[in-house]
Amino acid sequence: MVVEGHEQVRLAVEVVSDPLQHPEVRLRAQNVIDEVKSIASGSAEREGEGPLDPSYETKQAEQLLSLCASLIASQAPAKAYLEKKLFGISVLQQLVTQQWTDLPEPLRQRTTLYIVECCRSLCVSPEAPSYAVKSKLAVLFADMARYMSTDPKPSGAGQAPAGEFDPKGPGNAIKTYVLPEITTWPGARGVEMACLVLRWLPEGTTGTVVEALPAKRKRTLLKVLHAALPEIISFAYQALDKYYAALRQAEGQDNGGGQAQAEECKHIVEAALSLALAYAEWAPMALMHQSGIVNACGILMRDKRFREAACDVLRQQSACKLKPVFAEEGGAPNAKVVQQVSSAASTQASIEDAKAASRAVFEAFSGPCQECLASPQEYASLGVENMEFGQLLCETMVLWGKNHVKLLEGSEHLSIFLKMMMAFLQHSNANVALLTIDFWMFLVRESLLGDTSDPVEKRRLLRIPDGFVGALLDVIVSKMQKPVLDTLDDYPAEYYESVKDFHEKTAALRQRLVDISRSLAKSAPEEVFRACLGNLEKMFVHIQQNPSHKGIEIPLEAAVHLLFVASGATSAEAVGRSPALEALLAKLLNFPLAVMANRPVVIMQFVKCLESIGGHSHRIVPAVQCLLTILRSDAGQLSVPEEKHAARQQAATTVLALASREESGPALFQHVSSLMEQTQEMWNQRAIRAGERNALYEAVLVVSAGAGLEQLQKTLEWLWSETCQHFSSPQWQEKTLTDAVAFLKAIGVKQCACLANDPSFDPAKAGKERVEIYHGIQLIERLSRRLLKMKRQKNINAWLAVIPHFKWTIPVLVRILRCIHFLASPEGRKLLGACESVLDLGEVERAFILGMTPHGVSPAHYVSATAGGQFVPSSSSSIGMEQDNPESLRTFLRGMRDSIYQYLGIVSQIKVDDNNLAASIGFKSFFDTMGSALNEFYALIMENLEYQDDKSTRMLIRGFICPLVKSCPQHCWRQWLGTILPPLLQHMHSRLTATWHQFLTGQRLGTARSATVQQQQIASASGVSTELGEEMLKETSMRELTREHLSLVLIVATGDEVGHTYFQHKKKGSSAAANLPSATIFQWMVAECVQAASSLLATTVASLTWPDTDTGMKSIKACRIVLGLTQKSAGELGSLQSFIAGEMLTACMSCLTLTSHADFQAEILLVLRDIITRHEVLVRPMLLGLPNINEQVLDGFHQAMRTKNSEKDQRNLVRKLLLRSGGSELKALAKQHSPGSKIPQLQSQDFGARNPKARPLLDTVGSQEQSPLQNLF
Repeated sequence: MVVEGHEQVRLAVEVVSDPLQHPEVRLRAQNVIDEVKSIASGSAEREGEGPLDPSYETKQAEQLLSLCASLIASQAPAKAYLEKKLFGISVLQQLVTQQWTDLPEPLRQRTTLYIVECCRSLCVSPEAPSYAVKSKLAVLFADMARYMSTDPKPSGAGQAPAGEFDPKGPGNAIKTYVLPEITTWPGARGVEMACLVLRWLPEGTTGTVVEALPAKRKRTLLKVLHAALPEIISFAYQALDKYYAALRQAEGQDNGGGQAQAEECKHIVEAALSLALAYAEWAPMALMHQSGIVNACGILMRDKRFREAACDVLRQQSACKLKPVFAEEGGAPNAKVVQQVSSAASTQASIEDAKAASRAVFEAFSGPCQECLASPQEYASLGVENMEFGQLLCETMVLWGKNHVKLLEGSEHLSIFLKMMMAFLQHSNANVALLTIDFWMFLVRESLLGDTSDPVEKRRLLRIPDGFVGALLDVIVSKMQKPVLDTLDDYPAEYYESVKDFHEKTAALRQRLVDISRSLAKSAPEEVFRACLGNLEKMFVHIQQNPSHKGIEIPLEAAVHLLFVASGATSAEAVGRSPALEALLAKLLNFPLAVMANRPVVIMQFVKCLESIGGHSHRIVPAVQCLLTILRSDAGQLSVPEEKHAARQQAATTVLALASREESGPALFQHVSSLMEQTQEMWNQRAIRAGERNALYEAVLVVSAGAGLEQLQKTLEWLWSETCQHFSSPQWQEKTLTDAVAFLKAIGVKQCACLANDPSFDPAKAGKERVEIYHGIQLIERLSRRLLKMKRQKNINAWLAVIPHFKWTIPVLVRILRCIHFLASPEGRKLLGACESVLDLGEVERAFILGMTPHGVSPAHYVSATAGGQFVPSSSSSIGMEQDNPESLRTFLRGMRDSIYQYLGIVSQIKVDDNNLAASIGFKSFFDTMGSALNEFYALIMENLEYQDDKSTRMLIRGFICPLVKSCPQHCWRQWLGTILPPLLQHMHSRLTATWHQFLTGQRLGTARSATVQQQQIASASGVSTELGEEMLKETSMRELTREHLSLVLIVATGDEVGHTYFQHKKKGSSAAANLPSATIFQWMVAECVQAASSLLATTVASLTWPDTDTGMKSIKACRIVLGLTQKSAGELGSLQSFIAGEMLTACMSCLTLTSHADFQAEILLVLRDIITRHEVLVRPMLLGLPNINEQVLDGFHQAMRTKNSEKDQRNLVRKLLLRSGGSELKALAKQHSPGSKIPQLQSQDFGARNPKARPLLDTVGSQEQSPLQNLF
């Protein structure tokens, strides 16, 4: 046996520790070592030993002990002596921790005596042992002591007393044997070893409490340790006191012996601190204080060698919470807190001891902390080279503050503590400042919010000093300022790991400060408003006195943001009657606007101030008038800097925001005529741009909403009159909308292939036409959306005002959209030529979707900066759209496309439920009115659909088709949905299955285009290659389109985008069935449009196998609905039953293996349950083809399904059935079948539909029911 050959094991250790040995020789030696370890742990297998001898384990353990003694006795200069010694200790440790309870008592005593002898001999060894040997031996002794102290019959203690084990009795081996033994170990090294042993007693080497011990032994160990705690802590303090003094004395000596003695004392102090830290988390505060440990840590925190460990001890002690003691017994909800004490304190004496200990902890860390903060160098270093100590100190103060700060109430120490916390919040390293946030949130909650259940007197757990809130707000405003950097790659490298880390941490700090400001504003609004008034007043005075000074923008932005947050977090009543805000508004209204005429950032913040405080009945009129004055200030100027347009647009949008507030609407309604006149005057003088005009027009519409439908119609007619005149002109229509060529000539750029050599093309005129069309359509869409919002929020028929404008808006917008769609076709791309890229995503959108932009940096700024400042993309506000470049054309085309989709989706929802009103106005619904234009809408949707990119198609489905299908009344299904849905569903099925097949098989999605110069520059700056970026964009667009199409599928199946309607009614039962429509669109489809239903069903099943969570959740809902409409199969092989039992079953089984579908496996199992139970005959051959499933297993499964009625139990039965076949087989099944890739040939009778006659794919509307294609103009 290997343990008998000591020399063989010693040689094996030498070989393994020698890296120059041959690998095969080292491998054989490693096998010897592994065998010794397995024997020590009791896991070795016996081979050829015959019957087991009862004394075999004892003999083996004795041989192991002998082997360990031989290895541990190795001394220098023997080869690998240290490795042998450490291996011997490890083997002995395995024997103790794995086989202690199985060893006979004599052998346990021998092992104990040997370990003690090893430790004693180490203490008196003439040569200084390595720390590895000391710590290994200490851990070994601690492991042995754990088992000794938790044995039912502790060694040397005689019989345990009857009943429960008494840790204070003679059976406590820690007190009766371990402590008397280790505290008598000789010399300074003996003290260090004793500290190490006691440090490892309560926890294992991995930091978990008493690892590997059974639960009963753990409880016993904690009891005996708690009983011995006074002696342990006292020993730790004596070691710290004696040897730290010796260390200071030895450092004062000049001879060489003093240096060696100082090093030895230093190790003892470190070991004693680690001992104190091991017990600090659960030791009573009073004990730690009375023993002197707390005061000692306060002294050691001034020594840079020990301050981290000493601070960590205080941090653990600070985590010991105090509990409130109430005046009334039982702690009633409104009882007043009279004091807070330690949770372990019970008597009055112990309460006072706990308070004294808590104050001692504060005094221990406050002195060193104040010294660090007083030195600028030390203060700065807490965030750099002394970062670990800085974080420990800050965490200690935060924990102590949250648990004990009540004790400082009414004393000057509270102000000192708050100032120290404020200093950490002000540190330039955001990692340090972030650590304090929890304390500030606690302080605001406890000292300002309190318990609001008593309206008379709110409970305050802490009274804070006067002026503190104002000081805190000043610090918050300064820390909320965004950093000023020279470049995007610039950041304080000494504080952060990367640019990304810098932006994330600083942004997180600003966000948490916003949360604190919000809480402050809720509890002390007027104090916060006074602070805002003071800050903003100083800044605007500075701006007025120094108009050209450039350093004020960032502080101003932070101060305004605080005002914005505070006013938003406070009740409207408090904001409206605040004296501070009244004073601030007066100062803003009297501010000379000319001072900031050339400072767009100041204008922007000025406008935000008005938005924050101006939305009240007595403030709205002067605030709006001031905003109009800002807009009018640039009248007569030939050109306005583009940087200023954002501020002007913000001013116009703020008028709309103020007008939309309920409290200000009636007050502004009295001045609606003046608002209309001033807006029109500014527009006629071209003092405002089209985007600003649109915002003001929308504000006029909002204010007019309270005057009734008739007045609203007149207002809308006035607002749209100019756009109507432009779009209704026959000459303009003929010149612009005849075809795509005419359209490009009207709005194109010189780089288009069809315009490059056209001398009649005027780029300036085309730019103006682009702006006029763009903002005209945006105005139409914005006002329509606002009217729809009024309908939904206030339930007024405001949207009926749009109906008279159908005749000129819809034809023009449909023709524009068809022209844009044509440009995506091969013929249209030839017209664009070099400008073909305008149909793709712009660089700003690409950067945003790919997540290239750093936190807090706008995509437009990032793209401009990374492209060397040569490429400045236009924003969605159309600034620069008049320029003759492809980016202007891209902004126009994509903006117009999305706006028209949205408008058509909005108007398709307009209907009149009241028949009398419908008869009086001659309008029932969009579908009844626009039936004659159905062919035009069909062409709009299907024409060139195969050439549209995924993002365009997604916007078409989301903006127009989903609202159209959802709003279509039942009597129009056949005419409208029977025309549009069959070809659309078939196209989407083919498109999505082909694209996902390419993606899942690793093929490139689409054709790769050559990267532009700008794309190459951006790729170089971001680290995302153009090829990889293109693939990521394609995948993202594919997933988004798939999810949107599945929303359409759910609308067809249930009536809404998420399927809630169907399942909520199903849960409520038959009582809610009356509220359901008589039929869903899908039920109608299976009767009259079965091929469309087949396409939808195939897409639903195919999408189950695509690894996308949102898609899978929607498709599994659709499968449940389809199953609910089918009948049980009685053996006949109908097409639908065959599809469900084959394709759908396969898809559901295979998608269980997808990690993306893990969140809704219960839904999948329910569908599988329904398929297996409804179509048992058809499913049986498929299931029997899986591994480990036979006839008996299936019969048992069906029998169990009949006896268990619980849905959860039935799901588990299905899961267990499928688990028998294994996940790899299910994955292989999915790859082999590709379920849903082909559209099944179904018939109406497959669904049990009443009408057995199936209609062909496109012939769903008879010629007598539909008008021929007409010119809509």
